[in-house]
Amino acid sequence: MINNKKRENYFIEYILDELINSEIINEEEYKLAICKTNFKLIQKHCKHNIKSFTEPILYFYFFDIDEIIDYLEFDVAGFMNEIKNK
Repeated sequence: MINNKKRENYFIEYILDELINSEIINEEEYKLAICKTNFKLIQKHCKHNIKSFTEPILYFYFFDIDEIIDYLEFDVAGFMNEIKNK
C-alpha cells in the first residue's frame, strides 16, 4: 500500500521529469525545481485539486504532461517563477 507522502513524491517526480522531457522547462529550471518543489507548491499553481488526480492508485501515470497540465490547469510559468524567486 502506498501512503500519501509516497504518492505525493511520485507525483512530484513524475511532473518534473515530464516537464523536462517534454522541454517545457530546461535543465537549469529542472535542477532548481528538484531542490525547491513540494506538493503544496504545485497545488498552489493548479486550479483543480491534485488529490483528485493522485488518489486513485497512481492514476497520473496514464496521462502525458499536456493532459495533466490541462486537467489540473497547472500554471507552469507561475510555478517556475515562484521556484526561481524562492
